[in-house]
Amino acid sequence: MADGLELNFSQDTTTAALYSHGEWKMNDALTLVLGARYSYEQKDFYSRSEWLYHDGVGPARALVNFGSSPADAALIDSDVSFDSFSGKIGVNYFVVPDVLLYASLSRGFKSGGFDGDFAFTREQLEPFKEETLTAYELGWKATLAHNTVFFNGAVFYYDFRDPQVRVAQVDPVTHLPFNQLNNLDKARVLGGEIELSWRPVRGLDLQASLALNDSKIEDASRPAFDGNRLPLGAQVSATLSARYRWPVSDSLDVALQVDGKHNGSFFLNPENTTYLEQDPYTLLNARLSVYAAERWELALWGRNLTDETFAVQSFALFGAYPVGYSPPRTYGVSLRLSW
Repeated sequence: MADGLELNFSQDTTTAALYSHGEWKMNDALTLVLGARYSYEQKDFYSRSEWLYHDGVGPARALVNFGSSPADAALIDSDVSFDSFSGKIGVNYFVVPDVLLYASLSRGFKSGGFDGDFAFTREQLEPFKEETLTAYELGWKATLAHNTVFFNGAVFYYDFRDPQVRVAQVDPVTHLPFNQLNNLDKARVLGGEIELSWRPVRGLDLQASLALNDSKIEDASRPAFDGNRLPLGAQVSATLSARYRWPVSDSLDVALQVDGKHNGSFFLNPENTTYLEQDPYTLLNARLSVYAAERWELALWGRNLTDETFAVQSFALFGAYPVGYSPPRTYGVSLRLSW
């Protein structure tokens, strides 16, 4: 009988990139923005799984075999490489000196790799593919009321190809459940956000923001995912904050800040499992700081003052779904020095 199982794996990444960015001011109001990037990544992966025994004399090891032949041994020494051209094209247009309209089209890249995890078959240790994102964005930035009001907003559309998500699967041979980082076919996100900052009097800063997002997975070959929302993506979120800083002497300032965030409901997994949906929650934080000539800051702070409990992650583990939760109400003191 085996006394245990030992898993060893490592993944080394080599990266290289070339990047350029340029802006062409076509006239006083209109600027063209161009960017380009070439990325290269190589992933070197090594994985070895062994059974540990005690044979009466000393410890012994035996390489795990996923099948019945030496070719099925749980020993992987492989590499995979990815390269991608990405970039951005955009325009900035000043309607008036204090109001900017912008539009952009950009493409991003996230390399693939190997999922170093417990495996029942060699196929589970095969590399997953790179993820690409094409982003379309329209927005504005406005400075109003003699530089006391800043009003920004944007609408965007994200087109994901081969999005990387962690999914629960069942091995077809052993019929055991396992967790794996894998690629879906496509996903898209349509959303918008606005942000307002206001300084009504000297030292007082008020901020508010609102974001709306509608995500959808598109994978006709996998009915368990097709039409679902992307994990961890709340459909609505909002923030409020107020900060007031005032002098108490020639060398000392005091600042009081209170901020809150509301998050709508979201799912923890791409399968959108009902019992892995997090309900909406609201957080409240506060901070009291003392500054001395901008050289040091002594702060008393509290986070999650209402002691909200909410899930932040989950993953499949042998048919179960362990869930990670947020930190509880937390207080602290911090000292920051600048020189």
